[in-house]
Amino acid sequence: MSAQLLDISPIKASDCRQIVARYLPLKAHAKYSVGLCPFHEERTPSFTVWPSGFYCFGCAAHGDAIDFVQRVESIPFVTAAAKLGAGRIDIGEHRRLAERKRIAALAMALKQRRERDAYQDEDDYVGERRAAEQHEVRYLVDRQAQGWISPGSWADRAPPDRVWLVEGAFAAGNVGLLSGDGGIGKTIILLQLLASAALRRSWLGLRAHPGRSIYYGCEDDHDELWRRLYRIAYAMEEPVDSLGENMLLRSMAGQDGLLMRFKYGEPVVTDRWTELYEQAVDFGASYVVIDTASQTFGGKQGEETQVMAYINLLRKLAIAIQGIVILTKHPSVAGRASGTGESGSVAWHNAVRSRLYFYKKDTHRILTGVKNNYGLPMEPMILRYDRGIFVKDA
Repeated sequence: MSAQLLDISPIKASDCRQIVARYLPLKAHAKYSVGLCPFHEERTPSFTVWPSGFYCFGCAAHGDAIDFVQRVESIPFVTAAAKLGAGRIDIGEHRRLAERKRIAALAMALKQRRERDAYQDEDDYVGERRAAEQHEVRYLVDRQAQGWISPGSWADRAPPDRVWLVEGAFAAGNVGLLSGDGGIGKTIILLQLLASAALRRSWLGLRAHPGRSIYYGCEDDHDELWRRLYRIAYAMEEPVDSLGENMLLRSMAGQDGLLMRFKYGEPVVTDRWTELYEQAVDFGASYVVIDTASQTFGGKQGEETQVMAYINLLRKLAIAIQGIVILTKHPSVAGRASGTGESGSVAWHNAVRSRLYFYKKDTHRILTGVKNNYGLPMEPMILRYDRGIFVKDA
């Protein structure tokens, strides 16, 4: 009997989704399926499977069907391949394939030799090749310096893991939107988030990334912010001054809090914006809450290009701090009636990477995700107001 090698080509040709579905429930979409990652704890599905392989947007686990079985069962590569039905290939056939590759390599070498012979000497050839390579390198460097990206710069490196400030809701480097009626409790629920991050606590049962924060508000004055944070800290069994190292507040109640104006249709940033940007960067904030859009955006609510310019400005800050900028907004009558919480131009919804909607239904208040560009939106959460804070209703 002739010696044989492992042949995994049948597995490579199979649909990875069918194999993964043997181990965990998947929700099917048109070209992919999603489920909870088996390699880390999560409440919102970020584990995505295509016919050719899988990738987790939460922990960056990735690979093909063999990699998945190998990891989930903690077994060697050969065992995983055999379990999935890997065949065997005769070594003689393997050697014939290798010989064909060797002949192709020789043909390429001969072609390069003919090119070299066209030059007067070896130095000319080597010089021309080196000049071409240097030109290519300079081209790529110049383009990347201008903001263009070459995938070649990613060679032999895995992409960085996505950082969630709140898993399934707010990802670092992005702008999020919380919409809700006036008086629903948007300010309180976001102050709870900032306090949770400062004190390394969960937020409404969700993991909040520890970090510093800045609150820029245009509705509540100094004393009202004090009262609200006092109650929040008390509910967390901490003195309010324990938030001091990790939180800064700015009340613009009764003042001009605009961050962007428009002059002859062109966006103009204000001194307030410059102050906020510099303070967030210097303070090392991971969270910036801007409350509200109507008092910080000096453009037309329904003008898409102006809305996009404002969101892009906030995105610049989010990228600079590698954190989240959360903007609050009131829904329109139509948005309230439809249950989407949208208002003004659809650009508000489209431009942000994630959006939560906080609304009343009967005697309950519900916080739900309506958009998440990096996974499934956050599941609806029933809340109740209890002694100054919101808690999940049992």
